[in-house]
Amino acid sequence: MHAISSLIKTIRLSSPPKDDELANVVVSFFKLDSFKDKPKMDCLLWVYLKGLLLAEDKEPDPNNLRDHEFEDILLMAEDNLNDMPEYWMVKGILFNFLKNRPNSYFAPMKAV
Repeated sequence: MHAISSLIKTIRLSSPPKDDELANVVVSFFKLDSFKDKPKMDCLLWVYLKGLLLAEDKEPDPNNLRDHEFEDILLMAEDNLNDMPEYWMVKGILFNFLKNRPNSYFAPMKAV
């Protein structure tokens, strides 16, 4: 998780054409299409990465498409990671970062 946070900081410090490339490389490295039959820690890292990338994304999203995409990831994770205490910690951290998104989609969310 520390490595993912460091990668996000590196993306944030990169200049505009390189930051998208770096983000795509990081996403392709950690990408999971499904949580079935995957190690739970890999699934947790995917949730953490996607949440941090979404929190950093300050571009307007009038239809909340990126927010809905992340919400779907959270719903998939809920079924598989419910018994991991680390999941609840990561979810609380992400909700804290996501509450300041441009459309305030996650503003009413609270970590449970």
